[in-house]
Amino acid sequence: MTTFKSLILIFLIIAVAYPALFSDCAAAVSKDAVPPKLALPLFLKIITYDQCFNRDSISKIVVYIVSDKSVSESFEQAAELQDFIHSTGPLKVHDIPVRPVFVSIPELKDSLKNDSKDQYRITVLTNLKRQETREVVEACRSNHVSTFALDPALLVDGVSVSVISDRDGAHILIDISSSRMEQTQYSAHLLKICKVYKNGDLHSE
Repeated sequence: MTTFKSLILIFLIIAVAYPALFSDCAAAVSKDAVPPKLALPLFLKIITYDQCFNRDSISKIVVYIVSDKSVSESFEQAAELQDFIHSTGPLKVHDIPVRPVFVSIPELKDSLKNDSKDQYRITVLTNLKRQETREVVEACRSNHVSTFALDPALLVDGVSVSVISDRDGAHILIDISSSRMEQTQYSAHLLKICKVYKNGDLHSE
């Protein structure tokens, strides 16, 4: 069972044991981004802190991974996630199977309309063009699907969650304005260890 302490432990392990991975990602995406193969497992931990995540009523977790083959960074991130998923085998959260689905933006829009209600759905955005990011965000908000970005810069365009690393370790970024538009309700325990944003700007109480 995922606990608040276990989430903190995950970040400590990543920050201490894998500094080289963070450095590698800095060259490929942006200076603060976490490598896709580390970001995805963290995203799957974060969703368990959504107060709408009811493990007893969820049959499957669907993770849409959206990419654009014409954008090199987007294509490379999707390829890295495919390699990670193939190497690790079936993913699960609280014994709930996770189904990764690699899609284009048109495919995502069609899928969001058709999936069943007993699935918990999230969308992971690779480094899309800015207009594409906004299209994905709009589609996800309309269908109450949480959004996660591999590049923290996408929070400015309405994505609700990302992860960064710096000298102090790894940090979760949550834009509470965006998450509310997706009807995601992250717990107070999670928000206490996050950098909280509102409408793309860092929020301070």
